Amino acid sequence: MVKGLQWFSLVMCCILGLIITCVFLTQTWDRVNLVQAVHAQDSPLDQSKYVEIEPNIPIEAVRVIKITVGGQVVTPGFLNPHKEPSGPSFQAGDDWLKEMKFTIKNGSLKSLVQLTMSVTFPETAATGYPVGQQVQLGRVPENVFLALGGRKDDDQGGRRPLDFRPGQEMVISLAPYAGDLRRRIEQHEAFSAIHTCYINVFSGFFPDGMHWMLSKYEVLDPSHPGSLKDIDPSEFPVEKTAWVSEPN
Repeated sequence: MVKGLQWFSLVMCCILGLIITCVFLTQTWDRVNLVQAVHAQDSPLDQSKYVEIEPNIPIEAVRVIKITVGGQVVTPGFLNPHKEPSGPSFQAGDDWLKEMKFTIKNGSLKSLVQLTMSVTFPETAATGYPVGQQVQLGRVPENVFLALGGRKDDDQGGRRPLDFRPGQEMVISLAPYAGDLRRRIEQHEAFSAIHTCYINVFSGFFPDGMHWMLSKYEVLDPSHPGSLKDIDPSEFPVEKTAWVSEPN
């Protein structure tokens, strides 16, 4: 009788242990499934975006003076590769590049016939190089183009010279480049992870062959064919008081 009770108690303990184990596994399984389901869902996207430009240096020939995304005006920050974006964030959807336009102004005293600018994404630099797009408008004067090694049969993409006069403004849309930029970004990382766009208008040519690049001006160097030489600041084609216009 005692042995029978002992056996019965052992069996009941085993059954009770099995029930407890099953309950525990069921609860744990629910939690595991829940975690998997959460990870499988698309996490909410951070729609905060930033646009940055070069610091405002008075002797630059061309500056970005306005940026819009859709119907909103964006206040840019000034790029510092070692710091977080300095400008205020703005909210934008997945098509923010397609909807972006920026206005540039010729702040020099001379017309420009060619401009080069770039649009890059600093956050992609971790992949080894920043993904971006170089935009060229207009045409380098033929004498300068050939002197710097250009080919006679190169029509410079069929582009015609600009007639970008002093004080004039020009609106540039990123829509023609947005699709390709997105595809190239997604070769490295999710497009949703990109929050910062850097716009840099950095180079241009004047009709007489003078070249502007960032804060310096150059002309062909007769003593060194195929190269340019800096000109004296007194010859810079800018107002002596130094043109200044903050982005708005």
